[in-house]
Amino acid sequence: MTIEAISSKSIEDILKVTIGSLVSSFQSNIKQIALNRILEFQIAEYKRNFYTKTLIHKDPIPLSDFYVPLHLIEERFFFQKRKRINTDSAKALFSKNNYITIIGNAGSGKSTIVKHLLCKSIEESYLTPVKIELRYLNEYSGTIYEYIFTEIFKFNVLGIDEKQINKLLDSGKLVFFFDGYDEINQKNKNTITNQIDGFVKRYPKNKYLITSRPHTNIDALPLFKNYLVCELEPDEIELFINKQLPTDERELADKVIEATK
Repeated sequence: MTIEAISSKSIEDILKVTIGSLVSSFQSNIKQIALNRILEFQIAEYKRNFYTKTLIHKDPIPLSDFYVPLHLIEERFFFQKRKRINTDSAKALFSKNNYITIIGNAGSGKSTIVKHLLCKSIEESYLTPVKIELRYLNEYSGTIYEYIFTEIFKFNVLGIDEKQINKLLDSGKLVFFFDGYDEINQKNKNTITNQIDGFVKRYPKNKYLITSRPHTNIDALPLFKNYLVCELEPDEIELFINKQLPTDERELADKVIEATK
């Protein structure tokens, strides 16, 4: 998706279809209000995740300008080097599993995968994405349900009352991205883990994805299938380096590529 596409009506038109399905059961007198509010929120979320900074780019640039789709492998097959799973499509990734955990070391690209999949879920007119950065729960006194209800749905006026918000949450037409499980304080971890598990059980028809570093016990969540972030293959490393550096730095890119061989 290009910069021009974002500034055009295309994303808005795609979202109207997805959100129209999400609010289809609402009464006619509030359906348009809900559609408009969720549409506004989703456009903002799309832009917030599509435009991003990197270590090299201090000003936000389109994700597509530097992102190389990463691959995953089921944790149980890691040492067998079984087939890698592409993350280019949110719809394809969730086609077999509703509950996914992505585990990777620091700098492996987990949060960037989340940004990419959130944007793809919109571009593919798949589901309505909701992103929760779990580090914010460290200073939050309520439950994760209260955080999602109050700080996301109520704050952004995505529903008029609790009944309407619960109807959205129970629709099965949302995909939740819980990013940064490893950033939860140790003293809060058991409580928040139990709350995540309870939230998923309360609204089981939606899709869920959680990211974490290894050795945080996130892989113990009963409903989730665990995937590990794969290292880049040689051809992917070359593509990655070329996309990080501007075209007028081709000589530097070639040197960096040569140094990785």
